[in-house]
Amino acid sequence: GTGAGGAITVNPAQLTFAATAVGQTSAAQTVTVTNSGTVAATGLAVAVSGPFGIATNGCGTSLAVGASCTVGVTFTPRGTGQLTGQLLVTSALSQTPVTVTLSGIGGASGAVQFSPASVSFPVTGVGQTSSPVTVTITNVDTANALDNVALTASAGFTLAGNNCAATLAPGASCTVGVEFAPTAVGAQTGTLSLTSSSFSGSATAGL
Repeated sequence: GTGAGGAITVNPAQLTFAATAVGQTSAAQTVTVTNSGTVAATGLAVAVSGPFGIATNGCGTSLAVGASCTVGVTFTPRGTGQLTGQLLVTSALSQTPVTVTLSGIGGASGAVQFSPASVSFPVTGVGQTSSPVTVTITNVDTANALDNVALTASAGFTLAGNNCAATLAPGASCTVGVEFAPTAVGAQTGTLSLTSSSFSGSATAGL
């Protein structure tokens, strides 16, 4: 689509970013800004709101009649779930900024969200096993499934009551129980890890 404000147009009028891990930065997407009016656009400026950034800006401070320039926009989620913002293009040609709607999904590791994100266990005797703690795993990407899902727990911890299938549908959740089975005296830490063919690396929750 094309959004207009005065003689400045932007294309597309909306950018949607794929699920991106919290604190990570997505690949840039490009917006083309065009002066479709009859006079040069002076005082040109671009800005973004929300968890989005400007990776490249080829627009300068003025744009000749009929000329175009491009802006590269990135997504760096600071939280999980659906996140939104705007790209704003201002110039002396209009008092109202031209806007591009920005949206993306933030996940603990791409499309994966653990709740709780970290699990604590009570003091448990060596050779004993704690009661299981339930962790809910959500595919926060509402468009794409997670395929070939596999869960593992690091040494000293075990999985119990895993009801997560090999495929986790868009927006769906499943649960897994995690038990603490210490093999030595003292504090122990570990991770609950999820791997999927839908993303590289692994998503983890602290244990």
